[in-house]
Amino acid sequence: MESIAWLEEIYCARETDHSKFLHMVYDHVETVFARAAKQQPPESYNTLQTANEILKQANIKQLPTIFIIAFLRVTFRARRALPNWIPFRDQAINELRERNEQAEMLLTGLIDTSWDDKRWHT
Repeated sequence: MESIAWLEEIYCARETDHSKFLHMVYDHVETVFARAAKQQPPESYNTLQTANEILKQANIKQLPTIFIIAFLRVTFRARRALPNWIPFRDQAINELRERNEQAEMLLTGLIDTSWDDKRWHT
């Protein structure tokens, strides 16, 4: 699986560098999605696992709030193919609440459990 060493840079990033790192995250994930869109299963599934690995490796306690939200939003459209998406989302809710952030407001549209259908994760 691909190394995601740039996560360490995000953990230590100054607030003034967040924009640069957000662009890097979006570009990286969009590249993965574009590559997967050109492939047939099971290759497309294997390619999407790069995005899944980001969600698995990210230490949510060290991520700035803006990146927690960004990781969820940029991967939302592929959530059914990413087994780590729902666990990451659930951890995000808890972490944001611990930070006294308004988790429900910040994650509007991402915390509706009506589409957390487990059959997508078999």
